Order: sequence, then C-alpha cells, then structure tokens
Amino acid sequence: MGKALDADQLRVAYIQKRLAGDTGDGADPHKFVEGGDTHVVSSLQVATGAGIGQKPHLTTTRLGTTATTNSAPDGTSAVSQTVIIDSGSDVPWVQCQPCPLLVCHPQRDPLFDPATSTTYAAVPCSSAACARLGPYRRGCLANSQCQFGITYANGATATGTYSSDDLTLGPYDVVRGFLFGCAHADQGSTFSYDVAGTLALGGGSQSFVQQTASQYSRVFSYCVPPSTSSFGFIMFGVPPQRAALVPTFVSTPLLSSSTMSPTFYSITLPSIALVFDGGATVNLDAAGILLQGCLAFAPTASDRMPGFIGNVQQRTLEVVYDVPGKAIRFRSAAC
Repeated sequence: MGKALDADQLRVAYIQKRLAGDTGDGADPHKFVEGGDTHVVSSLQVATGAGIGQKPHLTTTRLGTTATTNSAPDGTSAVSQTVIIDSGSDVPWVQCQPCPLLVCHPQRDPLFDPATSTTYAAVPCSSAACARLGPYRRGCLANSQCQFGITYANGATATGTYSSDDLTLGPYDVVRGFLFGCAHADQGSTFSYDVAGTLALGGGSQSFVQQTASQYSRVFSYCVPPSTSSFGFIMFGVPPQRAALVPTFVSTPLLSSSTMSPTFYSITLPSIALVFDGGATVNLDAAGILLQGCLAFAPTASDRMPGFIGNVQQRTLEVVYDVPGKAIRFRSAAC
C-alpha cells in the first residue's frame, strides 16, 4: 500500500508541477454541444490492469495499413496494440521495432513494425507537426526525422521517432495519418502492465482528442470497470441515442484558463455529504474532505493546490468529456 500511495503522490506532483492558478468560465452544463458529424461514434472495450494501487485502464486499437483482419500473409495489415487510457497526457505512443528488451519492456501484443506498414511515415523535422510537439520535441536524426521524448512523474521515459500511420478503432473507424510516438526506448514502472504504450486523451494539440476533432467533435466518455474480472467501455463522439440519456447525467462546467496547461480538464471541487439512516445529512467542509486518512483522500501540499478525482472514485460511472460544450458529465451504474 505504501508503494501505491507513493506512486499516487508522484502522479499528483507531476500534474501540480504543470498547473498554475485557475479561473474559468463554463457553458451550459445541461446541454450537449454538438459540432461536425457527431453521429460518427467509435466504442471500445475497457479492462482494468492487474495489481494493487494505481491500476491503469486498458483498451485495444490497431495500428498500421488498414485491412479487414488483424493479420495477413503479406504482413501489411493493422497490428492490435493494447494501450493505457490516459486523460492526463498529450502524446500518444507505442513501442516500435527495433525495441530491445534492455531498453524497452515486454508487451502482450506484437511490436509494431513500421517497415511492414505501407501507410507509415516518419514526421519530418521541418514539418508543422514536429513544431507542435513543443516541450516533447527531442531534436532530429541525421535523416531529418523528428524525435519525441516524454518523462513521467515516477521517472519513466519514452523516446523515439514521431510518426504517422492509420489508426483503427473497433471494426470500422479509421483515423488517417494519426500522429504518435514510435518509441524505441522506454523505461519505468508505468509500463509494467504488458501494454504497448499510451492513448493520450489530454487537451493538448498532440492528443488523440485534438487530432480527431473533426471526426469525434472532441467528445469522449468512458466507464471504469469495478474489477479486473469485468469490462467497461470508452466511446468517442456523440451517439444519436445520447439525447435520451441526458436526463440520467449530472453535469458540471469544464473550466478553462490561459495560465493553466491545456493538457488537463478542470472542474470545481464538488461538495461531499454524509447521509445517515433516517435522512440526517452532514455537509462536510472542504478542509475536512482533504484531511489525511479521511474518506480515502490524500492531502495536497497546499490548500491552494487543486484536488484530483482518481480512477477508483470513478468506477462504474460513465464520465463524459464534452470539450466544445465545456462540461464534464457523470452517469451512475454505467458499467
């Protein structure tokens, strides 16, 4: 348990390091704002990683030349890749050939091999895509290929070539020219779950959410399963039947600030109450909510630092990130 708390604190420290003060404005949190073709929807199954403490939530995508099956005799079809779902990072990446075990980690799926994909391309250093990497850019190789690098709070790192290829979600949806990191070296305990990499869903320009804005309208939702023996889901876009579910959601405005990193999605801390038999309700003061050991909340370094709603508290809830509508929505017992 101590190691789990240490990992949680490192994660919090990493996020806090990138945050500044915040004042926000929100749109109507009770209305879904739809843009583009919002009936383009992709839904994937989500599982919880094994272990104690910070357990990542995983889904499977396919990367490489589009085909009707996961493998073909010519070796050119898309390869299944199991990835961590992370709404707190911006650069999607997977391990790629060559990736020796001395500098990489074992994974359950075959390593993605760029040489077998006819739609793969390394991003040139002179391109706008390379420039948009910003702090994640790590120079260029002699062949003018753009390099990326990510360092996580616990010291875990991923480095390699910034690339593009077709990404397939589910059986039908294809994201053409998807930009991602093709990692040839990565180290750290973050990657000890046999995954290929990370599907980054942050608000930064490099993330999956921003790259697919015209396809899924910057709206996604997920439901974290309650245990490793059950499954949840992650959905991109607004399905046509969503309107019927609106009354079952509760919503809060999504805050924005010019002084805060665009990676993170911020909301106002909700009130918490203890409801006793007989209907007696005790509203808890915010200072009490964040006391060490109280209600399983860990303290922040300062009362002025933002709090975090972890994935354990999100279990069985459907959480909708409605970016254009500037709202976060919650629905109980969704999975």
